Amino acid sequence: MAVMDVDRLVVVTLGLLDRRGLPDLSMRAVASELGVQPSALYWHVRSKQELLGLVADRIVDGAGEAACLDEQVMALRDALLAHRDGAELVASSIALGMGGGGLRAKLALAAERAGIRQSHRRSVTEALALVLLGHTQLEQQRAQAKEIGIEMGEDGPHPDLDDLVQLVTGSVGRGSET
Repeated sequence: MAVMDVDRLVVVTLGLLDRRGLPDLSMRAVASELGVQPSALYWHVRSKQELLGLVADRIVDGAGEAACLDEQVMALRDALLAHRDGAELVASSIALGMGGGGLRAKLALAAERAGIRQSHRRSVTEALALVLLGHTQLEQQRAQAKEIGIEMGEDGPHPDLDDLVQLVTGSVGRGSET
C-alpha cells in the first residue's frame, strides 16, 4: 500500500468521481480504493464534505489563470467539464463554504484585469460564478443523460456561455471610479 496523505486522498477521490460520479462517491468507496478502513481517512480529513472541498479546490486549480475575463470563464468551464459532476461538486462546496473558493478569486482577478470598476467587481464576480456553475451543471447533466440514452428535447434556446458572460459584463462600468 502506498503512503497515504491528503494529496493522495484527493487524487484517488478525484479518480473515483470521474469513474462513478458524485452520487456514488462515499468514504467507504474511497477507503476501499486505497485499501484501508474508512476510519483511516479521518486522520487526514474531518469529514466527507472537507474531502469534497479539497477535491473542488483541485478541480478549480486546474483552470490556471487566463489573460482576460472571457478566457478565464472558459478555462474554469473546461476545468469543471474535465471531471464528471465537476460543476455540481464545486457549486456544492462553495455553497457550504468548504472549498472551490478559488473560482471566485480567479474571476475577481480577471474582472479587475478587465477594468471592471471596484464598486461592481463583487457583483460581477458573483454573477459570473453563478452563470458559470449553473450553465456548466446543465451542460454536464445533459451530456450524462445523452450517454445513457435519454433524448433531450429542445425546451427553448440555450445561450452560449460566451453570450451570458457578455450580458453580465457588458452592463457594468469599466475604468476608474469617479
